[in-house]
Amino acid sequence: MKKITILLFTFIITLQLYGQQKPASVFISAGQSNADGRAYIGEGLPDYMKGGYNFLHFANVTSTEHTDFYPRVFNSASEGGRFAFSDVANYWIEQALKADFYSVKCAYGGTAIALGQTVEKLPFWNAGTAYIDTARAYRGTVGNGTSLAKSLTEGFRVLADSVLSRLAQGYDVKAIMWHQGESDRKAGSAYYGNLKDLINYLRQEIYKVTGDDADLALPFIMGTVSHGSTQFNSTVESAQYQLAKDMENVYVIDLSDAGLRSDKLHFDAEWTEYFGKRVYNQLVEIGAVDGQKIEIVKPDGDVVTEKVDLKPVNHWNFASSNWSEASVTAMQSYTTLNSGYGYRNKTAMTNAGLAFGDYVFPETQGLLFTVTRDSRLGLYPAKNAICFVSSEARVIVPGVKPGQFIYVKASTAKAGTQRGIVVTGSAKANLDVIAGDTTSTSTVESVYWVQDSYTTPVDAEFTASGGVCYLYEIMVTDTDPRNNIRMLKPLATPATGLTTYCATKDLDFSTAKTDSLEAYKATLSADGTSVVLTRVMQVAKGEAVLLRTLNGEATAAHDSVLVTEGLSCLEDNALVGVLDTKTIQPTMLVDGVEYSHLVLDEAGQFVKLTAETTLQAREAYLSLPTSQLGSITELPLFFSPATTVRAMAQSVDSSDRAFYNIAGQRVTKDYKGLVVVSGQKRIVR
Repeated sequence: MKKITILLFTFIITLQLYGQQKPASVFISAGQSNADGRAYIGEGLPDYMKGGYNFLHFANVTSTEHTDFYPRVFNSASEGGRFAFSDVANYWIEQALKADFYSVKCAYGGTAIALGQTVEKLPFWNAGTAYIDTARAYRGTVGNGTSLAKSLTEGFRVLADSVLSRLAQGYDVKAIMWHQGESDRKAGSAYYGNLKDLINYLRQEIYKVTGDDADLALPFIMGTVSHGSTQFNSTVESAQYQLAKDMENVYVIDLSDAGLRSDKLHFDAEWTEYFGKRVYNQLVEIGAVDGQKIEIVKPDGDVVTEKVDLKPVNHWNFASSNWSEASVTAMQSYTTLNSGYGYRNKTAMTNAGLAFGDYVFPETQGLLFTVTRDSRLGLYPAKNAICFVSSEARVIVPGVKPGQFIYVKASTAKAGTQRGIVVTGSAKANLDVIAGDTTSTSTVESVYWVQDSYTTPVDAEFTASGGVCYLYEIMVTDTDPRNNIRMLKPLATPATGLTTYCATKDLDFSTAKTDSLEAYKATLSADGTSVVLTRVMQVAKGEAVLLRTLNGEATAAHDSVLVTEGLSCLEDNALVGVLDTKTIQPTMLVDGVEYSHLVLDEAGQFVKLTAETTLQAREAYLSLPTSQLGSITELPLFFSPATTVRAMAQSVDSSDRAFYNIAGQRVTKDYKGLVVVSGQKRIVR
């Protein structure tokens, strides 16, 4: 009897504990490509997220129904090796909740709400009655269903039945996080009604599963399309803001000035992080997350790109504008134009310059061609190409030196068919494939490298694979031809020649364009009477430095500094930066130690604060132990002749080594191609 009493008591206590637990939070993310995520992990996943999650249960139901949640991990195999704004929001949600929570994702790039706006292979987000009543959920192919709205709601229902409804503490759907609109740009006038229908449909279907009346007004948080996007439409944006006014619990986050990747469509890593943080703060503001808002700094868009002159050793471009009138006349007099293949050869040739009859084409001078019989090679200026009718035609790039690169641009000549220009088997042993060298239904840009361990030049031979192909361009360079764009951060000093600066990106001052600016870290002198400034060549994101005009001249200067990756802040730097407007107090306690704060004045010295002072974004102040300063209120500057260069790790484990591309720019360990590690070149595939 006593044993039964104890068991009953334990059971009652357990029920009481379950009753005290809050329902598990559930968050839904949906939309098109920017909701799916197009920021690559290796290009800018925030450091704080690299350890993954401890409490998140994740499921992507876009094309597959799941009966259970699974971990969200960040690697090349998960979610396309990319991260989305919802991943960032989920990180901060986890920091606030410190308890198990659930995320359901349904996102597909290039998809519209309006019907008929995209190619036939893509599903839709449409929720109009005429469509949704008969539509089936998309499950990997439009032949089986085209509705993403049903993919989401039916996928949610399965997870609710199999997992969420069985949670002892219950569950509570908190919000839908949404980004979409680009693919509806040509149906902008219908976007207001289409999105309204979708919001209502999603709320109603979720309510049918949960039975919670609050879900009929489930919070719906969406971001706008960047004005820099090639698919921005002002009518779509206006509809989003109007819906936020007209519908309960609909919120809009302004992303009009969002930074984009080079495709001018997708958020870059910094803006993906920014959007995710804004979504989190919105969730806190409306009470969907019980937590504190986080400080957010809008990404600094003051970065320019510069095209680097590759200075090719040899360059053959077969664009129509590059064929001389004499060459075109020679083609026309030699043979008639074939609409598929161009002007074709009549005779075979072996390792010879390209000629029709007695006319040798200067546009291909330096290349050698082998064609085993007639009509296997065509010149086609109208297609900006040389046509390889089959593998019986080959082109040879002779005498490529060790360490040089070969760039080949080609495509299939028949839409929808897998074809391409690839290196021949005999030549492949001499070349490392850096990129491409494959067949495709579209254009392929291939890059090859001749190992610098070779002692003699090699001949590189290419031919068609899979059928008729177009060859557009061949280039031989001394540097990787993909590294033709570099990002630069413009910086400046005022008329005094001195200013503080907090870096918003990793910067490499050793490659400044004009070398007119110098960056310095700060420490207190041994006798505590001055600030010792030591020049640094690299400055990490979030690190504060003093910028000085070259040689200490009291004059304004500006320079463009290379944006790089992989730096960490120096430990022995007394300068503290602010990334957003911030009020600084004269002193602050840190682990029981009082620190005094000093700011740079116009006279070029650091002065102790006596009252709170507001610093603007990207400024910095000096923070030193009060005990070391004593009664000193001003500190003059002493510029040390020494220079600090960050030492790169030389661990046996390559995961701890610094990786550089062939142009000397630091890259992440996910970079594919030729890299330099500990002074050794190797290929990463």
